[in-house]
Amino acid sequence: MSNYVFSEMEIDAIGEISNICLGGSASTLSMLVRQTVEITPPNVEIVEKSEYTKNVSSKKVFVKVDYVEGVQGCSILMLEEQDAKAIADLMMGSDGHGMFAQMELGEMHLSAVSEAMNQMMGSAATSMSVMLERKTDISTPDTKFMEGGQYIACEFPLEELPKYALESQWNPAENTETWKYRTSPSEKVTSIETVPRVPQMTIHGQTEFSS
Repeated sequence: MSNYVFSEMEIDAIGEISNICLGGSASTLSMLVRQTVEITPPNVEIVEKSEYTKNVSSKKVFVKVDYVEGVQGCSILMLEEQDAKAIADLMMGSDGHGMFAQMELGEMHLSAVSEAMNQMMGSAATSMSVMLERKTDISTPDTKFMEGGQYIACEFPLEELPKYALESQWNPAENTETWKYRTSPSEKVTSIETVPRVPQMTIHGQTEFSS
């Protein structure tokens, strides 16, 4: 896939599929939070994983679902901490500014956004099934609250790299990447390793939700 160049028509098609699927997701979220939820048109970009790892640095809530039937890949919902707490507060019957929105982010909040993502992506999978004329199914959500670059590095590691990568730097002259990493999440010592660069790419579609 790293050598494949997507045409403008293919990128437009990806954007249109995302728009239709996420339109259904927005309707589902509206019912869960009992407020109107609107989305912007999708912004489709194709980026290398190593570049995305370096550019997403702050801690966020990530909710990932894998497609287990129909298509290959996954969808990741990335939320600001306060937005995750507001969604949980709304789902608990408050106004988005109540007790649950004021609490420290915890398992209750993560469970709430997991359930929201499960129903939203279930709706999106149904829409995709209709468009593709094939059954499309998803896994249960996996939710984490962590620094963005570390999340992407852990979820989509390059084969040569340790699991708990922290950051990378590309040397275009030598076509290598120098990675800082730890061999376990609790390890205090940061190691450094330089490896040949393996260009892996991911399709990144960004859609903003507003209520």
